[in-house]
Amino acid sequence: MPADLLDPFSPSPRLPNGLSPRVGDYRLIGCWQGRLEGAPFVFEEYFSTQIGAGVAVAYDGKLVGHLMAGTGPPAVVRFTGEWVCWGQQAGAYYDAVNLQTGQRVPDREAQRVCPPAPRAPGLYYPPKHVLGLGNAKYRFPAESLPTASK
Repeated sequence: MPADLLDPFSPSPRLPNGLSPRVGDYRLIGCWQGRLEGAPFVFEEYFSTQIGAGVAVAYDGKLVGHLMAGTGPPAVVRFTGEWVCWGQQAGAYYDAVNLQTGQRVPDREAQRVCPPAPRAPGLYYPPKHVLGLGNAKYRFPAESLPTASK
């Protein structure tokens, strides 16, 4: 994403200095790359303790979407067809985006398709792997995440 892009994930609250946030005000915490229908895609996860989380999608070399992803770091749980799903609020809510168009998947569909299967009746646990991709992800080390004290 262009480093000087203002309000990259949505009209966000102003920073403490009164300015609009730019991509550089977020920390890149995860990046997925792959191919979908013969074309490359890149899915990036961003986070700021002051602003929240965002995701960006590039398909076939073009930035196709960038959107707000909640208040905490996004946690990708599934790639399914042309969608990528991530969990919010410790897995209580799921969101998804189309990797070809960058459009958010309708909420009803995301809540139906994204949650991982329960390992015990009625109980969901964070997945040990991401469905549909195997080990194709590079995750930045946890110590690179911003902390509340910064």
